[in-house]
Amino acid sequence: MSLKCFLTMIPPAPVTNKIKVEARGAVQNTSTDNKKVRLELLCNGQVIKAMSEVQISNGESAEINHTFSTVNLLGENKFELRVNEAGNMRSKLQKFTVVNAETRSAKLISGTWNGLYHWSEIEGKYWNQKLKMFTSEDWRAQIRGMHKLGMDIVVIQELFRNDAYYGDHKNSNGYLGFAYYPSKFGAGRVDIVCKDPLEVILDEASKLKMKVFPGVGLYAWFDFSKDSLNWHMEIAKELHEKYGHHHSFYGWYISEEIFGDLGNDPKREDEIVYFFQQINAFCKKITPTKPIMLAPNCHFVPQAVSGWKRLLSHLDILCPFGFHRMPEGDISGLEVAKLLQKLCNEAGTHLWMDMEAFDFEPDQALVPRAIEAIKKDLDLFTNFEKILCYQYQGLMTDPAEKITLGGAKAVQLFNDYKKYFSTHTGK
Repeated sequence: MSLKCFLTMIPPAPVTNKIKVEARGAVQNTSTDNKKVRLELLCNGQVIKAMSEVQISNGESAEINHTFSTVNLLGENKFELRVNEAGNMRSKLQKFTVVNAETRSAKLISGTWNGLYHWSEIEGKYWNQKLKMFTSEDWRAQIRGMHKLGMDIVVIQELFRNDAYYGDHKNSNGYLGFAYYPSKFGAGRVDIVCKDPLEVILDEASKLKMKVFPGVGLYAWFDFSKDSLNWHMEIAKELHEKYGHHHSFYGWYISEEIFGDLGNDPKREDEIVYFFQQINAFCKKITPTKPIMLAPNCHFVPQAVSGWKRLLSHLDILCPFGFHRMPEGDISGLEVAKLLQKLCNEAGTHLWMDMEAFDFEPDQALVPRAIEAIKKDLDLFTNFEKILCYQYQGLMTDPAEKITLGGAKAVQLFNDYKKYFSTHTGK
């Protein structure tokens, strides 16, 4: 087919009737000839935006985007992209559910991080060794467990493991990091049993109509250098070629993370802004409607307001963490949530929350957080479009799963949250 059509809703449904949603449509010309097309976006059969005829060269795309309020769209809606080429019509259709709520947030956890193996043996001591032995069926069971809790957005923590911070990323033979999937890049494979967990996760998620962000990274912790940028573009290209056919492949997650103060260094700030300007443009070329997400911590954001204003224009989704453990000398979690919302509103960036579902033991091992503490955060931080949690592995475990990651406490949190979820949704 010479024209490929794309339609992405940001954020994905279900959403509340207190936010604005972005409908992104695009058509990509994969033929060797130029194509002339007209594009329309429709909501429930009514045209909400139209473009006059445009010409698209080989390999290029035409985009049509529209941001709208959900206030009058309660219930199930149908959004459609229509592409007309010389009288031939192609279309993409998406059902989109809006629920009534008093706040922007639905006060539910809509998704979760999925760590294929935890980077720290100390933090992951209650599940890492078992996780290493996961088979394809174990990964499928875990995705089904997430789905039971309405956690239908899955963020892959990372697809490469490199413990370096700012050095030793490469040698004369290439990149030193180890891949979690069959990649032509890197020094080898991470020591896990499953040959291709990403393929399995995307496949199972597609069956359940879930959304997945493959983690493009980790080149190295906090590294946004030009070498890192070039590597990320190579990995994104490979991921798109290998897994782009999956319907669940929703967007791009950049794994490197960053502090809320953006490194507290003007040169570092420039480097980060340039990185996302370039990676955003690259990913939009190969996947015109897929959003790019970054998950920094939210500490000392006021020290980098000017930097965030520059950076957010190149980010589609900001998903910060750490609101309930603000450092001494910083503003409160609620105050930084309000500040980030203001900055995201000005930039047109979507603000989600990475809510921590863990507590630390004295040795820094992660253990499930109490359900009352989670419910308190859900009631407190109500401005976020979506709330995801870090993480499902080892902190919540479906009793139906064969391998009990995290033990009885993780099963307990799964059951406690499932009861909360059922009370709020009737599911």
